[in-house]
Amino acid sequence: MKNNGIELPEKIVSNHYVDMETLQKQIYENYRQNISHDIVLDGNARVDNAENILKLLMRLVQCVSNPVLVDESYL
Repeated sequence: MKNNGIELPEKIVSNHYVDMETLQKQIYENYRQNISHDIVLDGNARVDNAENILKLLMRLVQCVSNPVLVDESYL
């Protein structure tokens, strides 16, 4: 059997927990509340499209990784 790919080292995953700054946390909480409302209302799914749900969740990731992506005034 011929191996055409390169050999990579084993993947190492590590989690590093950090506290968000006050403004960053406010931005995150605002998006989280809005997304919760957009996805579920009174226990019923409002958004049933997986692509749209993933887009909304990606916004939360952007809030914690680089808040400027969702709020240019964060600087």
